[in-house]
Parts: sequence; structure tokens; C-alpha cells
Amino acid sequence: HQIETIIPSQEHIDETHRFISEELTQGNFTETAKNFYLEQMQLLQDRGADAIILGCTELPMLIKEKDTEIPLLDTTRLHAQLATEFILKD
Repeated sequence: HQIETIIPSQEHIDETHRFISEELTQGNFTETAKNFYLEQMQLLQDRGADAIILGCTELPMLIKEKDTEIPLLDTTRLHAQLATEFILKD
């Protein structure tokens, strides 16, 4: 499908994991975390990303489509949608 994956730079990956493990999974959704992820999304867009995969179940609770102009792919919602379509097909 000629899809290229662009990931955050190595220097930001540890902070990405820290926010997830120490804050988001604990139900702590701070403006600091939100701003960090929005900055990371902008950096990815600057590097050529056409969309952002929200690959952690907590990220869609932190980042909403209204927060950014780049399209967001909520993997939790997409999995649920495909499972529903599979169950309800003929």
C-alpha cells in the first residue's frame, strides 16, 4: 500500500513512554502531556506524516480531532468498528 511509517525521534520515545506509564494509564490527563503529544504530532507532520496513529488506548482520551488539523487514526475505535462489522456481516 506504499505506506511509510514515521516514528518519533529516539530522544522523545522515553518521554512518550513515561507519560503513558506514569500518567495516562493512571487516569491522569494533564495539559503537559497533551502539549507534549501535540508537539510530537507537529514534529511528525513536519517530517511528512499525513496522519497520526493513536496507537495507545489512552491517547484518544487525551487528544481529540479538534486539537489538531492532521487526521487522527484511533486504533481502539477502528478495531471496535471492524469487529462490529465482522460480527454483523451476512
